[in-house]
Amino acid sequence: MANSLAELMGGVGTKASERKEAGNVLIGGIWSQPYYAGSYLQAAKALVEKAHGSRQLELVAVPILYLQRHTLELVLKDLLHLMFELYDNDKYVERVTSVAPRVQPPPKNELDRSQGSHDLAALASDVRRTHARYCAGGYDLRPISPKLDALVAEFAALEKNDPTRLRYSTVKVEDKTASKQASRKRPKVLARSFDSEVMIEVVRLQADLESLMEELQRPEDSLFFDLYVEARPQWEQIRDLELQKLL
Repeated sequence: MANSLAELMGGVGTKASERKEAGNVLIGGIWSQPYYAGSYLQAAKALVEKAHGSRQLELVAVPILYLQRHTLELVLKDLLHLMFELYDNDKYVERVTSVAPRVQPPPKNELDRSQGSHDLAALASDVRRTHARYCAGGYDLRPISPKLDALVAEFAALEKNDPTRLRYSTVKVEDKTASKQASRKRPKVLARSFDSEVMIEVVRLQADLESLMEELQRPEDSLFFDLYVEARPQWEQIRDLELQKLL
């Protein structure tokens, strides 16, 4: 999987072999915009393969799990942003043609979560609602893969509704020993992120995540491709409208 346009094109405009030999990378600009979800997935894969092969998986399990869950978060946000873009494109065309968008604008709370939330379960719910809304509005989008919901449920359960659990050794939890007043919540105290032993199938989660990504990105046969197909005529119409302004 290519993680940037430059990698796909073989390092256009650079002495790629010399740069790679020196251990340097190019990020940004036209050719080297990274594909974040793919990059995090590949990083997790590299760690899994190296650590599993050398029997050191437990030493790097937490960063692997964080890379995996962050891949999942980025996939959810990519889906939301691509669907929201369809509305934005229709709204732009409406200014010129007076043809109303096929769907209502995204609710503000969904927009806010797509830009700042790390809650996998909430983001997945937004994806399902938005997908249903756009399908009802006439967009031809295939169903959301059940693999996505399954992985979200697994990581949400692992995190216990705290997205920082895989980033820090402690999390803030409600102090069960404090008395709860009617008008106030119990105070928060620090607790270990994993206070008791839990068995986590790191290698299987990686395989499931790679399978999901492959399914979402299959050329001409995936949800991401459906979103591209729906957006392409919008882009062409916007291009033509912009050209007309110049004439």
